[in-house]
Amino acid sequence: LLVQLFDQAAQAYQEMISNMNTSKIEVTIQEGRLTWLVYIIGAAVGGRVSFNSNDEHDAMDGELVCRVLQLMNLTDARLSQGGCEKLELALLSFFEQFRKIYVGDQVQKTSKVYRRLSEVLGLNDESMVLSVIIRKIITNLKYWGGSETIISKTLQLLSDLSVGYGTVRKLVKLEEVGFLLSHHTAEHYPFLGVGVSVTEMRCRSMFYTSLGRLLMVDLGEDEEKFDAFMAPLTQAFENLGSVLLNSNSNCNTEEVRKTVIGLARDLRGIAFAFNTKTSYMMLFDWIYPAYTPVLQRAIEIWYQDPQVTTPVLKLFAELVQNRSQRLQFDVSSPNGILLFREASKIICTYG
Repeated sequence: LLVQLFDQAAQAYQEMISNMNTSKIEVTIQEGRLTWLVYIIGAAVGGRVSFNSNDEHDAMDGELVCRVLQLMNLTDARLSQGGCEKLELALLSFFEQFRKIYVGDQVQKTSKVYRRLSEVLGLNDESMVLSVIIRKIITNLKYWGGSETIISKTLQLLSDLSVGYGTVRKLVKLEEVGFLLSHHTAEHYPFLGVGVSVTEMRCRSMFYTSLGRLLMVDLGEDEEKFDAFMAPLTQAFENLGSVLLNSNSNCNTEEVRKTVIGLARDLRGIAFAFNTKTSYMMLFDWIYPAYTPVLQRAIEIWYQDPQVTTPVLKLFAELVQNRSQRLQFDVSSPNGILLFREASKIICTYG
């Protein structure tokens, strides 16, 4: 029944969008129908946790999943002309359900779902489906910068994918993930820019936590790789420092303020993900002594503005958090004292 209803709705929708004379309201109604169907398909796929793997159900899921992915290809192709927010949220809900059942370390890989996906869409295994999901995440971040709901749900999906060890190892091999790790700038993803409202910037910590986890997989002690990843942040901090630490410049502009907020959130996300001693020390050496004065100066200027002080204070709270015993400094190392001193400076300045 679901397949039949979906096929009718999708076909009608395709005819409507290719016909110039269709009224906007008709298209909206049809998008509403498809939105419901995508949610229901997601629930049908995700609702089968309780009983065991069953080839017939897997094959049926394959039929449903193919249809949703085909619809997504159709809507993504039209995003430059605008899209339907409700339908996008339904697609994200569907991916979340699909991920729970078919992606991850505990999943039976011989599942018949992939057989159908392979026949119809040429997606032969989990890695190929993961690359479709990551491409969708990149597309959403690029086109839906104005929708806080879509961005936060998209980043939640990325975050969930970046947690399981087996999945992360597969993700790191994908070209799309390589692209994410080397192109995280406002030019590619508008929500990282200063053009968005401060509340929309909240997503940035989650974005950078996910990127940090993906980077960590193969980072080891590779400082060049770390520096390459941090390059956009380094550039932003250099620019910010030249404004804030220069007594003659007017630093009380909205753009500078938003830059401080965004960078503090980005760094907190990275600091959260870097939970090994090696990676934490790379971050610490990067931020101290070059950029801690910039953050301190920001607290001096905007001490009365919680939208600035809270992200900066939270960043320092994260830096002094001994997550997974990462703050094990050697006996001869002054880093513990330096970290204590910087955190104290921030608190005293704020006080």
